Amino acid sequence: MCKKIYKNNFLKDVIFRIDFVNPVDINNFVKKNLNELKKNYPLYSPVKAKHDNIKLTPESVEKETIEFTNQIFYNFDRTARIEMNPSCLIINYKKYKDFEPLFKDIELILGLLIKDSDITVGRTGLRYINIFENSGLEKIDWSKYIKENLLFEENWGGFNVLQHMSVANLKKEECLIKVQYGLFNGEMPNDRVKDSYILDIDASSFQMCDLNLVKSQIITWNDSIREVFENSITEEMKDLLNGESTKL
Repeated sequence: MCKKIYKNNFLKDVIFRIDFVNPVDINNFVKKNLNELKKNYPLYSPVKAKHDNIKLTPESVEKETIEFTNQIFYNFDRTARIEMNPSCLIINYKKYKDFEPLFKDIELILGLLIKDSDITVGRTGLRYINIFENSGLEKIDWSKYIKENLLFEENWGGFNVLQHMSVANLKKEECLIKVQYGLFNGEMPNDRVKDSYILDIDASSFQMCDLNLVKSQIITWNDSIREVFENSITEEMKDLLNGESTKL
């Protein structure tokens, strides 16, 4: 497991997700494991939801409405969330320091699920969303912080560039890595109010596997995401992340 940890970061979201091949009885799972889940995620907030399935036949189009419960747990300060429903499990960190706490959460819930039933995973994903920006409105020279091959063209004649993002699709063994990067505008389609750069690294696999293989996948993918991140930023950015301030 990659051990390098920066003192600071610009992470807005870190997301772990698995999608189940077949529906899982999450309501019964939560009922049996409620006390264990609430130890670190005491704020329990189930939400009723539904979605429509469209079935196409040679004779007709049929719509089937499926009702379910999103089982949602928050930690004490609502900076981390666990969300479960019959089709997927999501763990979302809004405040992230290092991989260890997230991995412990993954270990705990996967362990409980493995005890509960035989589950096959259809998709596994781990995603880190970095948004580099200052609190002020000053313009930032991104060439100081981002590698040249990930920069963008700002000169479009008389046009105001609202947003300028690119996508790279990478592969390492069975892991697919989608990297979205560039000038980011959280106010789209309005004008940009500040200089922001996004580096969104999303690792996933669509190979079906048993739950007991997910942990080793996530360890490997976390290292791959770190490798992409390190190859995207300059030494000046690394110094910034290790310093006392995150002022760009």
